[in-house]
Amino acid sequence: VKAATGDGDTIVTDLPAVAFYAQRTIPGYLTDTSSTRIRSRALTGADVLREIDENDARAVVVAREFRTLPALLAGVKSRLPVVARCGDATLYLPAKPARPLPSCPA
Repeated sequence: VKAATGDGDTIVTDLPAVAFYAQRTIPGYLTDTSSTRIRSRALTGADVLREIDENDARAVVVAREFRTLPALLAGVKSRLPVVARCGDATLYLPAKPARPLPSCPA
């Protein structure tokens, strides 16, 4: 994420540690993407897509709970069509980065 986005960029993720380690911002409404919020429908795929749009998210990382929301995944793919995978995590970007992304850690 750090290599694919710029300082000050907003990202969306269901694994908040990613934003922390990449030193990127998450929209406040999405700081808690827990299974409790998603399963109770307190946080929906439509909510996440709205936050992506309203905050001009430059990357989305799907690693846990977002995988359970097919409509969200379809919406993310339509907005951010470039896909990179690393283990169970998928990174979605609006365009191919200028430089190659680093290898997935072993």
